[in-house]
Amino acid sequence: MADHEDGRTRRFSSADAVYIEVSGYVKKLCAAIFHRKDERTFKAVTEFAIEYKFPNFVQGEADEEIVTVLEHTNDKVKQARILEAMCQWVVEHTRKVDVLLATIGMALSQHGHERDWTDVWSRLCENLEQVVRTEEEEKGSQQQQQQQEKQQENGPASSGWSRPAKQVILERLGTCILHQIDSEASAPLSAVLERIAKQESARSLLAMIQNPTLILARIVQTFEQLQATMARLVAVAYQKHAELSKNNANAIVWRYFQYYSVGFSGGVLRWASSTSNPVELTGTMDLHVTPEEGPYQNSQFKVVLVDTCGQLMKFLLHLEQKVSEDPHFTIAIDLEGVKLCRHGELSLMQISCSDDLQQVYVIDVHCLEDRAFHFATPNKTTLKKVLESAEITKAWFDPRNDVDALYHQYVVHPQGVVDLQLAEVAIRRSGGQNVEYVPGLCKLLMTHLGGHQKEFCSQINELGKRIFEPTWGGFYEAFSMRPLNPILVIYAAHDSRYMLDLLTRARQSLSEDWLDRVKEATRQRCEWFYYKEYNPPRKEAPVF
Repeated sequence: MADHEDGRTRRFSSADAVYIEVSGYVKKLCAAIFHRKDERTFKAVTEFAIEYKFPNFVQGEADEEIVTVLEHTNDKVKQARILEAMCQWVVEHTRKVDVLLATIGMALSQHGHERDWTDVWSRLCENLEQVVRTEEEEKGSQQQQQQQEKQQENGPASSGWSRPAKQVILERLGTCILHQIDSEASAPLSAVLERIAKQESARSLLAMIQNPTLILARIVQTFEQLQATMARLVAVAYQKHAELSKNNANAIVWRYFQYYSVGFSGGVLRWASSTSNPVELTGTMDLHVTPEEGPYQNSQFKVVLVDTCGQLMKFLLHLEQKVSEDPHFTIAIDLEGVKLCRHGELSLMQISCSDDLQQVYVIDVHCLEDRAFHFATPNKTTLKKVLESAEITKAWFDPRNDVDALYHQYVVHPQGVVDLQLAEVAIRRSGGQNVEYVPGLCKLLMTHLGGHQKEFCSQINELGKRIFEPTWGGFYEAFSMRPLNPILVIYAAHDSRYMLDLLTRARQSLSEDWLDRVKEATRQRCEWFYYKEYNPPRKEAPVF
């Protein structure tokens, strides 16, 4: 019998027919994917797969029915279902590493150290430094010896040096991390570290390890690639052997991916919604393991879901690099939440960057909470610092509710903002129009987009509201449900996708005087949080 850590006892044992059959698939899949044979991992994945896919069996119900289902299920479909459970198992261990990363990263950013962990890590780095130095010395010595032997032609070359430094690094790093998370994750962690090692030299690995947050973030990112690779196999198997459509198969596995590309035409997306009818959207949504994949790179609308500190580290390092390279680097920002204001939960933050106008980062604030704004890179860059930097221009569309939520929930006061809503008012007034009310973003985009993009804009705006807007049959709390509805991810990313284009239009259309007036009016809007009580934004266009 196997016991849970929380005291619950699973009913099955190694003699049960279900356990025997599932464990057979698990061993094959673990060997094929992790390239390891680890009994702790086999046992843990088998028990998790049974509980995840057959909860009634664990609860002691319908044993014969489940056995019958297994007997009459296509062998490839069984394998896909168990692989799907393995994906979820990998996700849970990815989260454990990410929690470790968050704990260390937040401690280092706020206090400058995390004593216990730092002491252990420092000793590890010192030891590994000696391992790498020894290998480099042995390699140099052996090369010199081989040259001498070749010149003298007096015998075979030396048999080699001690175990490769990379192997020692991986073993000791893995042991250190497993001690902090769970020994049952030995096989997938080894597979992840091996993937990283193939891309790095021993010296570059050691340089990365010098800062624990960098190597842990890389491990989280590689774990996410592993789970996405597994999920892609699941989707293909479901399409081929369970006769599911691509949309239906992707709907099952999309939560295991971080990268999505959206097409404005060429198909119909169907997803479950809170209403009785499925949500349909003209277009395509493809899932990608890495952002280097060709179809992702060539897409006109790319989405990166940032819901771990590992992904957040990658994004913050990207911002660091671009800000240092380009003094004119600009970002666009939009927020979504549950009746967003100081009283309504901030759920998502969407950011697009001037180095790639087609790509939008969707930061899951609901999952990351304080870490979204206070988790830091080794250079102490945080999202809070980026938002509060007056040196980085930020395009925003009516930031009043957004800044009210940011300040009162996370003590963030954005600076360097250009309000695109006020810019549009200025464009119209500078052209002689009488503007009484501020325009909405969707209507504004509809006047500038054409063809499939315009149709897509109209559809995604309507479908998003059908999910979260009560007057459309939805509910506000949809933004707080996990996993997120894919339509909400696309809806959230879509508006930010075009904001930098609107900023360029404003700069080209307005004189310096009008731009200065927009900036000053924006500054006043960015202080909306100063009201003692929440002040709902008015629709009347201000005079500025």
